[in-house]
Amino acid sequence: MLSSSDITAKLETLVAAYLQTIDPQFTAGLGDPLEIALFKILRLMRQQNRRCVFFGSFDLSCRNAAARYPKTEPTTDIAEVILDGPPDFLLFEPNSNEWAIVECKNVREWIYPSSALIKTLLAKALAANMTPILVARRLPFITKHALCAPAGIIAHETYNQLYPETPHGIEMAKLVQEKRGLGYFDVLASEEPSLRTIEFMTKHVPKLLPAATSKFQTNKKKLQAWVRGEISWTTLRLSLAGQYQEPDADMDF
Repeated sequence: MLSSSDITAKLETLVAAYLQTIDPQFTAGLGDPLEIALFKILRLMRQQNRRCVFFGSFDLSCRNAAARYPKTEPTTDIAEVILDGPPDFLLFEPNSNEWAIVECKNVREWIYPSSALIKTLLAKALAANMTPILVARRLPFITKHALCAPAGIIAHETYNQLYPETPHGIEMAKLVQEKRGLGYFDVLASEEPSLRTIEFMTKHVPKLLPAATSKFQTNKKKLQAWVRGEISWTTLRLSLAGQYQEPDADMDF
């Protein structure tokens, strides 16, 4: 039986491990692994079809002083509209002849419609007039089926959070994976795309884009109103007529 001092020591160890995961020096580059994985897929798509065009790239030849690969961000100036910050990637998919804005969210939290990440993505996609593609670790049913599917947002779950493939990233992955510690079993120290995500981008996105673009264009006004705070989540959800039918009196975000 554990004593109170044993429990206190264990809790202190868990808190110390968690604080390392939210250290600004670590989180500053935490978005890179998933973006690098997507970049490698986009390069593959370009190799498969020379008409495929994307903006946003990494120089994978050498890491900088912060142990990060330098990135060239996509432009924020699109058709005389200035976006509020660069997207992760811009993609022209030649099979569907559609443009898309791709955002990678390598975060621990499940992304709900209430997340600021959702509205930030939609604000950029609406301004650029491009179909949004969201790639994240986990998305709950309400996000996927009450928002993304009916609104024309293409969404993909990776099921893993990626840590940088550096000595510190590998050390951090081992720390958080510890079963008697934080137990983040799905963390991988990797900057390589999974076969599942490769298949999603190369095979499913070209087929999904035409229908998603049609839905997104149809719903632009109501999505814009929601992003601006002019209508509530409940109003948006009901107007999108998604599959989510559970009570959401406490989810009016």
